[in-house]
Amino acid sequence: MLKPRPDLIPARALLDVGRVLAWAEGFGKGAGRWKASTPDDQIASAMRHLLARMAGETHDPESGLPHLAHVGARILFALALDRP
Repeated sequence: MLKPRPDLIPARALLDVGRVLAWAEGFGKGAGRWKASTPDDQIASAMRHLLARMAGETHDPESGLPHLAHVGARILFALALDRP
């Protein structure tokens, strides 16, 4: 098994994902609510943000944060939920 290399994760990208989580927590959306969802729910949300970005909208109008940061957060949630 390969050793994890968290030092290779781009710091700016990870900070952007952290901002999405801070925004969610600050607006009563509950940063931990994702744990009650499914991987498919998270993938669907990631796709909505990705499609908005592909359509030319760089930032989520509700949070003001980059759509791609929302995609990153949702994919991380899906990955965490997809484990037994």
